[in-house]
Amino acid sequence: MNRRKRARRRKAKLRRARMWPRIEWGTPSEYLGHAERWWSFSNAGAVVIYCRVSTGKQDRNNNYAWQKQYLEHFCKREGISVLKRFCECANGNGTSAESRPKLARAISFAQETDVPILAASTDRYLRPKDFSKFDQSAPPLKTDFEQLRRFASGAMLLTLLNPDADWREVKSMQRTMSLQCPKPQPKKQAVPRTRKERREMLADEVRYLNRAGLSSREIQDELMARKPYRVPSHKTIWQWLQNRNY
Repeated sequence: MNRRKRARRRKAKLRRARMWPRIEWGTPSEYLGHAERWWSFSNAGAVVIYCRVSTGKQDRNNNYAWQKQYLEHFCKREGISVLKRFCECANGNGTSAESRPKLARAISFAQETDVPILAASTDRYLRPKDFSKFDQSAPPLKTDFEQLRRFASGAMLLTLLNPDADWREVKSMQRTMSLQCPKPQPKKQAVPRTRKERREMLADEVRYLNRAGLSSREIQDELMARKPYRVPSHKTIWQWLQNRNY
């Protein structure tokens, strides 16, 4: 940890220490249920899965996958059916339908079907307003949990990890999730390296456009609109269509 991160963390701790007499910290277990304990005395056989990421980069990298796979693995082990899955990219501070549209849909669906909502940990539902990557130990306030309870409107919110777990336990669980349920990597499109490979790829595209009903002139116009590099002439395209052994 470098000097700048340590200074930011010290400032955040001092700010919370000054605010301590005026604020009241919330206890997550009073508002959220632990999945393993809840299912030990409940006969519910179905659940709604909720996953959340915070940034657009995580959304583009499909970081929902390890959350969803880990929760589905738990439900399969316990013999619980998954009715629906809701995944969204949103800030964890929001507790309204505008800031958390997928959570609002999950709550309404859970109320209609009378099933609980399952997430990986407490921070998937709610995060403190002063949360940052430099200081992740700040707990949510009691007022934040009260807003989440009003937003849930009676729907049961469950977490796979203990709701009172601190941020170190959450990080450890996330590492376990990523190891047990590796995130599926997007398939990379093969890039032609040689002139022959580029010619074969372009010829395959010409053949596909011809099967779609385009003439050689129309194929040339379509390739010119698509490709930034050099497009074959109309005569070359016509020869490719006549001779299949190019």
